Order: sequence, then C-alpha cells, then structure tokens
Amino acid sequence: MYGFYDEIMHKYGNPNIWKFCIEVFDCLSISALVDGKIFCVHAGLSPEIKLVDQINTIDRKMEVPAIGSFCDLLWSDPEEIDTWGINARGAGWLFGSRAVKDVYNHTKSI
Repeated sequence: MYGFYDEIMHKYGNPNIWKFCIEVFDCLSISALVDGKIFCVHAGLSPEIKLVDQINTIDRKMEVPAIGSFCDLLWSDPEEIDTWGINARGAGWLFGSRAVKDVYNHTKSI
C-alpha cells in the first residue's frame, strides 16, 4: 500500500519476506509509557482515547483499520492548531496543543 510490498518484490522477487514482516508488524506494540511519564507512540493521538489505559483494550493482532483509535495512533499528525482537525493524508487526525495537554493531564493521574 505504501510501497513496501513493491520494494520487497523488486529486491527479492517474491512476497515471502513481505508476509513475514507484516506478521511481525501485526504483533508490535502500539505505544509505550516509560516510567509513567513519557508516552511513546508511532504517530500521534486519537480523540477516542481519553486515558492511556484505553490503548490496552485495542485488539492489536490485525491489520490496521482505516478508521478508529488504532488507525489514529499510527497516522495522526501534530499541527499548529488548538484541538483536532481533519488530516489531509486521509487517515488519523491533526492534533494541537490542547489535545496534547488533555492526554498529558490524564496520563499524570495514572
């Protein structure tokens, strides 16, 4: 979808490596909370996630859906806005400083 499959086919001539990589990707963690202070995530935030603990309820062992909190955590982008906006990439959201502060304030109490 994003060129990875084509690159594998170009370099190796068959899709086996791609299939193995996708199996590994489908098992990777979505995020991590380091020492209860540092929230690490692939891309950004989701308006559906109000508490970091909610991320633990996401069924990770599947392809990333086109919409929803799982998709948002992988494809949302920070932007110079206040809260939430439509993301031009067609997946995830744009999120601003107030959205970050809201998640940070919830994370501090966990």
